[in-house]
Amino acid sequence: VMTVVNVTVIFFAQARELSKVKNTTIQLPQTLFGYDLRSMLIDQFNLLSIGNVFILAVNENYISDNLEITLREKDVVAVIPPISGGNVLSKQI
Repeated sequence: VMTVVNVTVIFFAQARELSKVKNTTIQLPQTLFGYDLRSMLIDQFNLLSIGNVFILAVNENYISDNLEITLREKDVVAVIPPISGGNVLSKQI
């Protein structure tokens, strides 16, 4: 049985424009890899245009794609696009 937890997702800059929300609460598997988290957020929040370039943080710790993460209730996930240059990359897709 997969355990799920409720986490808060906060979107910054271009991620906020694409997702059309500032922050929200979603259910995620308690244990997953960074790339799973990235993929779920891309699908759920329309982030494909910045999908390869945004940075993920959990409770202010940066998460690499190949890192296995154990989430807890009320953890905070941040979606942080590149501060500059993100628009150029997304236009090439």
